[in-house]
Amino acid sequence: MSESSWDVLIPVKRLAAAKSRLGDVDDAHRRRLALSFATDAVTAALAVTAVGRVLVVTEDPIVAAQLSVRGAEIVGETRGHGLNAAIEAGLDALAATGDAQRIAIMTGDLPAVSPDEIAAALAAAAGLRLGVLADAEGTGTVLLTTDATAEGGATAAALTTSAVRPVPRFGPDSYARHRAAGHVPIPGDYPGLRRDVDTQADLREARRLGLGAATCATTRELVDS
Repeated sequence: MSESSWDVLIPVKRLAAAKSRLGDVDDAHRRRLALSFATDAVTAALAVTAVGRVLVVTEDPIVAAQLSVRGAEIVGETRGHGLNAAIEAGLDALAATGDAQRIAIMTGDLPAVSPDEIAAALAAAAGLRLGVLADAEGTGTVLLTTDATAEGGATAAALTTSAVRPVPRFGPDSYARHRAAGHVPIPGDYPGLRRDVDTQADLREARRLGLGAATCATTRELVDS
């Protein structure tokens, strides 16, 4: 791993429990959309030159199978339930490698994100010991970063300490909670990266921005079915 490379960690829920707020969509279609969102997010991250590894933390065998084929490393969620527990499991896996210097935690429900946006956001986060990017509404979090090479940072081995370890506080009002935990705003505006999708209104906005290939294909199939 190059010192300038980023590890991107993407937690993905079991499909059976994902995207329950999508409204008038049956369970099978909802699961397919959730998988497509994650596929587009992972595909975009893998296409970024500055990204050395993409780790997907999931207990879902379908998610693991599809995203590993695309080049993601899979970490089984072993630290209990919930998004923050999954992220902690991924951070432990990265700490065990001994060479994680720059880490970005990105949500997996970003069907409109582009490689260029991820690259620009990571470039802006470089040098920030702890960074955070809010979602489109300004209350949630789509990207959480740490740079152990930043001034005042430490070595990769120190990922096991609080000095350079990201502080995942995902859930309601997570942006404010991450700010309170010491993460500072990542400068810049990245519409596709900030547009996480929980509702049909979110999906319409993501479609306006431009959906990734997997979500495009799934939405076309749903319209035709």
